[in-house]
Amino acid sequence: AAPSSSSNTMSTQAPLHAGDDELSNVAKSMADCLDEPDPVKALMELSKASEARAQRLSAQLLTELDGLSQNLPAILVDLPNQKTKTRGENDSNPIQIAMACADSIEASLSKIASGGTQASQEIRQLEEQKRETDEHAQDVETAVELRRMSETASEALS
Repeated sequence: AAPSSSSNTMSTQAPLHAGDDELSNVAKSMADCLDEPDPVKALMELSKASEARAQRLSAQLLTELDGLSQNLPAILVDLPNQKTKTRGENDSNPIQIAMACADSIEASLSKIASGGTQASQEIRQLEEQKRETDEHAQDVETAVELRRMSETASEALS
């Protein structure tokens, strides 16, 4: 298969960020890899380049975040780790209280949403039953009308 038009422009595009040179000769997407002569090799190269870029960006982020805790207000620095926090520990912290309220509201909204879904299903079932009952009533009404017409025709012939 011939390379796609997007892969023709790959080598002419400038890297998005410093250090993105490893991506300059690699397909930009999985779809582009399928247009390459060896799609498996192209996908492997894309995977390796993406992994290298992710590692580089993670290291860069780690260095940028290294001094962040010194710039945070004490109320945020003192927050306990949610995974290791025991019930009742540091519950007087306003952020903890706000987080607990948000969790409670989310749980309530989830219950309301699931109740709404159940109510919607019940309404649909009732509407279906009403439709079936209306159809049955219409059928009975038609049968009665046909019987009357049959009796009238029978009397007219006698």
